[in-house]
Amino acid sequence: MAPHGCYGCKGDDKWVAIAISTNAEWGALCRVMGNPGWTKEERFSDQFNRSQNQDELDKLIAGWTKNFTHYEVMHKLQEVGWLPAFF
Repeated sequence: MAPHGCYGCKGDDKWVAIAISTNAEWGALCRVMGNPGWTKEERFSDQFNRSQNQDELDKLIAGWTKNFTHYEVMHKLQEVGWLPAFF
């Protein structure tokens, strides 16, 4: 799974867990994040490439999640039919 991790959110020690197992889930996450240009780069084009670039991918996703509370991220992902874990 790539991305696969816990990402910090606004608030005191608040996190959201995101795990992507399909290209459809990846596309949904990209849409929720506003389709930033980096999501279209070859290094993130498929599951294999995303797993090979996991560290950079984690940094980029964390750069997005830190702008929202864990509830806000959860609601954004639920709107596209996806249920993340948060804590």
